Amino acid sequence: MNWEENELKMINTLNEEVFKNDNIKKTFDEYSKVDCSNQTYTLELKYRHMPSTLYGDCFLEKMKYDGVMEKAKLYNKTAGYIAAFSDGSYYAWNLTKLTEENYDFKWQKIFMKRTTHFENNEQIEKLSCKLPLEKGTKLI
Repeated sequence: MNWEENELKMINTLNEEVFKNDNIKKTFDEYSKVDCSNQTYTLELKYRHMPSTLYGDCFLEKMKYDGVMEKAKLYNKTAGYIAAFSDGSYYAWNLTKLTEENYDFKWQKIFMKRTTHFENNEQIEKLSCKLPLEKGTKLI
């Protein structure tokens, strides 16, 4: 499955299992730092090609964090990050709450692929953090 199919599958699964009364909808283009929203949340989605138990955390790029926080503030919503893993589990982090609680994201420069969805796979430094699963909520 390509990234678009994974993202659509995530949205459909989340709407069936989590957001039944307030479906999330893709609201921004494919190059946006924000993937979807509903009446309550502005969300970034990420599909991880590994089981949730492999590392116990999930990377979040600072650029994505800034984008989802900015859009959430603009529309008076809660900023969230949801990761789906190959074992079928879904974890969510309430970025607004973590930020308000002065959570130390421990931003650091990490070498990562320039893009995960497109053909440019050169390694570049990205300001990122690792979000521990225990700081999130298991949705599915």
